[in-house]
Amino acid sequence: MTTTAEQDNRRQLTREELAATLEKVEKINARAARRNWTGRLTVEYDKVEITEENDAGIETTRVVWATEITGEAPRYEGWTFLAVLDWHTAGGELITRVAPGVELSGPIDRTNLRPGACDHCNTVRDRKDVYLVRDEAGVVKQVGSTCIKDFLGWMALPCFISQDEVESEAFVPASSGRWVDFSVEDVLAVAWALIKRDGFKPASFDGGSTKSAVMTVLDPRGEREKAFARDARALVSEARKQAGAIREYVLAMDSSRSEYLTNLQVCLRANFVTMRGFGLVVSAPQAWAREVERDLIRKAEKAAVCNEYLAAEGTKVEVTVTVQAIRPIDNGYGTSYLYSMTDAAGHVIKWFSSSKALGDEVTGQPVKIKGTVKRCELYNDTKQTMLTRCKVVA
Repeated sequence: MTTTAEQDNRRQLTREELAATLEKVEKINARAARRNWTGRLTVEYDKVEITEENDAGIETTRVVWATEITGEAPRYEGWTFLAVLDWHTAGGELITRVAPGVELSGPIDRTNLRPGACDHCNTVRDRKDVYLVRDEAGVVKQVGSTCIKDFLGWMALPCFISQDEVESEAFVPASSGRWVDFSVEDVLAVAWALIKRDGFKPASFDGGSTKSAVMTVLDPRGEREKAFARDARALVSEARKQAGAIREYVLAMDSSRSEYLTNLQVCLRANFVTMRGFGLVVSAPQAWAREVERDLIRKAEKAAVCNEYLAAEGTKVEVTVTVQAIRPIDNGYGTSYLYSMTDAAGHVIKWFSSSKALGDEVTGQPVKIKGTVKRCELYNDTKQTMLTRCKVVA
């Protein structure tokens, strides 16, 4: 289901927060059982997809669990615990703290409720705790803490005092570093946008990895992170179409080739990215770019390309090429772009460019370039001609 934060008033939890809350409620229920208290808590939740713009103006889709804690009101031999009566919190005015699970037809009738009074022992004194109970016939009494055992069977506070206190104890508070599950398409689009601009940076990269940069764009927190994300906004918008193509391409690859590819396809088949699969999904565009390069070699092996060098080293050439693959590469000083190309005869031609001279998307359109053969090299039995100092010929 797709919704927005304004359409659902339940507490929105991440995957980890929901798991921690379920664990906490289980412990609360176990504690109540050990003390022979009645009443139990229940956690009800729905998986909700929220599509909205983040603080950088980038539209993202994330998943949360809309969660509500309800409970079974404490009861004993026909008497049900309704609420705590509190005359101390608001300067003598009565505040009622209704127990979770209690059904009321309307506001509690305050007409006959009196500070410190107990309808069971018929005494009035300064009491810290006064409770409201109701029997099956609908008779309501206010009872002091000493007499509560005659109605609910135990000489102790009910295990769940009020809905607010239940939520205060049971809900695990969100931390500033909490994990958010974003859609696969969003993660791929941001990853490809940043890889095109900055090259792929592994986790060991000193200046920050692509993985951490992608999360910064998706969920910016501080002003510096928001500025970084805003700078990438236009690139992300442009990358969304290619992100879908990358996903389809990788899912169609033969997963038996490696455990990495098998795991990557598992993550890409899902709708949302979990914390453990995030790094894999971020690496998908780089894996795709490498695979397209390898595809040229496989075509050479099947004689689909010309397995000969274009010209000798040092030769100046002018040739019309079609870009087959683009792989951004970070070299420590900036981002270079490795263009893998073929000409009409099928020669495999490559060029490392320090700028996006031939663009950053594979369009299938021919373009004429001139340059110098830097070297001729054999890679996996495929002859490749490396060019340098290339220019686009108008």
